[in-house]
Amino acid sequence: MILEKIKKILVVLMLITLVGCSEVDGSEKFSEVILAMDNISNYSITSVNKNYYDITSNGTSEKFDSTVTETFNTDGIKSYSIIETISSLGDDMVEENYFADGYYYISSEDEKYIVEGGNSNNQPLSIKASLLGEGVEKVTLKKFSDYDLITVVYTEEKQKEIYEPYAMAFGLNINDITYKPYVLKLKVNDKIIEEETIVEYSYKSEQNSLLIKSETITTFNQYGDVIVELPKDIDKYVYLNQSTENKESLKEKLVNVLQYTKEGNRYTLLYNENETYIFDFDNTIFTYMLSTVASSYNWTSFIGISDKCTYDFTNKKELGTCTNVDLENIKATKNYLEVELMQIDESMESLLGGK
Repeated sequence: MILEKIKKILVVLMLITLVGCSEVDGSEKFSEVILAMDNISNYSITSVNKNYYDITSNGTSEKFDSTVTETFNTDGIKSYSIIETISSLGDDMVEENYFADGYYYISSEDEKYIVEGGNSNNQPLSIKASLLGEGVEKVTLKKFSDYDLITVVYTEEKQKEIYEPYAMAFGLNINDITYKPYVLKLKVNDKIIEEETIVEYSYKSEQNSLLIKSETITTFNQYGDVIVELPKDIDKYVYLNQSTENKESLKEKLVNVLQYTKEGNRYTLLYNENETYIFDFDNTIFTYMLSTVASSYNWTSFIGISDKCTYDFTNKKELGTCTNVDLENIKATKNYLEVELMQIDESMESLLGGK
């Protein structure tokens, strides 16, 4: 008799477990959560971003990782965030950011400065939950005792849109990389409790390869009743650019933002001890050097050179003796130039305009 009761209890428990963890369509619940979350402007979140890098360039391999932890609070008018970066390379840092009345107040490594934040579209305050619903292919739902788990899979077109900035960061095009499907996981009740995303992509050529994996878990700590106050020593913060009429030129940004060294009309950056970036404004040439191997791109003639190979980007024509490695280096150099410009909010048009 006792054994029969135990068997019945076990069967009931198994059924509860199966029903509780079965996947069903989550589109309706996902839409409800997005609607409830959209434009909430008083909240607090903590995100932990863990990154792993495995990079090989011309036979030199390097593996490293980093963890970026950010706590962000906003009352809808002002915001405050503290960002801590820990890296296996040793370049750890802590940065505090305030935002109010269209300006960022940034404190990092004993420096305190103010940066203009632009118009209201740039104010990172209200939650834009509706953006999560763009390009969705499939939504599934699992019910647990204290939360629902929503898994969102995006269309191939949306995947490319998501991964394109990651490719550009390494001077690559979206079609150059291989990536795993981007999946969004949300723990929810009536709103989001926790958000998890994983990005993983790779690239491989004759001499270069990379594998990048990034996992971010964001916990929503609080909705409402968040109070943000500006720092008491706000008078010690210095303006970097006080108005749109006093913006830095492209060359000034190379020095002040990216830490290039100026010698006449030539700007040079040594990076990671064996990489060199050079802007030669007299000859309108950008050069990328890895150890002693150099390739260049002329931004007025649209010509790239690597060793004995010359490539005409306008006519898509090879001149001289070109190997696959030469062509890869030339195209990568042009992409490196675009990435450098992108980091300082400039473009190829800026170079052609002589800014």
